[in-house]
Amino acid sequence: MSNRIKPLNDQERKTAVRKFLAIGIITMVAIAAVIRLYQQLPDALTLAREPVAAPVVDEQGGSTSVQEKLKTAAQYQSNINLMLLVDATPGMEVYIPAVASAVETISQSYRVDIVAACYRDAAEGPWLYLNSAMTGQTPAQWLRDLSTTVQYDQDEPEAVYYALETSLQSEHLKKGESNILILVGDAGNHAQEATTQVSPSSIVQLLIEKHCHFAAFQTRFPVSHPAFGQFSRQLMDEIMTPALQTYTPEGDVFTRQQEAEGTSFSAHKASYYQLYTPQQNQSLSPEQLRNKIISFTDSTIRIVYQRIHMIEDLQQGKVPAENQYQTILPVLEYHGISSQDLQQLQKNNP
Repeated sequence: MSNRIKPLNDQERKTAVRKFLAIGIITMVAIAAVIRLYQQLPDALTLAREPVAAPVVDEQGGSTSVQEKLKTAAQYQSNINLMLLVDATPGMEVYIPAVASAVETISQSYRVDIVAACYRDAAEGPWLYLNSAMTGQTPAQWLRDLSTTVQYDQDEPEAVYYALETSLQSEHLKKGESNILILVGDAGNHAQEATTQVSPSSIVQLLIEKHCHFAAFQTRFPVSHPAFGQFSRQLMDEIMTPALQTYTPEGDVFTRQQEAEGTSFSAHKASYYQLYTPQQNQSLSPEQLRNKIISFTDSTIRIVYQRIHMIEDLQQGKVPAENQYQTILPVLEYHGISSQDLQQLQKNNP
């Protein structure tokens, strides 16, 4: 008998090919499934390792209570962040030490997290915007070492809006906490360089989102260039007024106070704003600037403390007067507390 393999006929050959293809397809599907499972395994292990925060429940077993939310809001408000933003160009050298002195006084008087920053114009490139957090120095020492020498900028306007937006976007000013931004400069915004072109509406939105108290102090007002007149007009018309009108759509939002060498405008709505501008050809003395910075900070921190007390009263069902309640409403809304929540809380605590 011959041991040679008998050749396959056509039918057997077709059957063998089908089996081979079927086995190949099944094998490929199995391999793909294993690869997919392997890719998902690290994510599954990570999720298994990460703790999942348990929801806060009240005594009745419901979801996060209004009291818990109010407690969180008060804790957030007790974190006070202050940023001082100064123009670091020629003409400002006599004022920066006064800002440094104000910083020292504030830091000794209150528990406040302080950062100092400076701005110039777009032509200065990497020296356009700097802040003390980039160094190991204290804000006061950083300010004292700050140079007002410029290398390339040849005109009076500066990148004010760019600096304001950059400061408000910084991690130092945190949503839900008590944020204070103080601007010290002399000339208005430079809107010609595309690299520093910032819409004032962007600044307005950031001020509202971060519930930021804001002051701007103009140090001097020479009539030699229109940029010095633009400082107060731009800040008043394009930033402060639109921000405040978010809460008071109609009417004059500012209180005006005439001083010996200038005019002060202030408003207290959901945030406290102040703008000071000297009369033409007048200027602040460094000591006057120092006192204004300290005074604004004192007033703002008193407002912060009053808000914390109001929130603590709300925890006990005590609803403040309508004009006071409106000043903390945006903060409460940020923490998910509605007017209906407070009404219910008041009923539960007659």
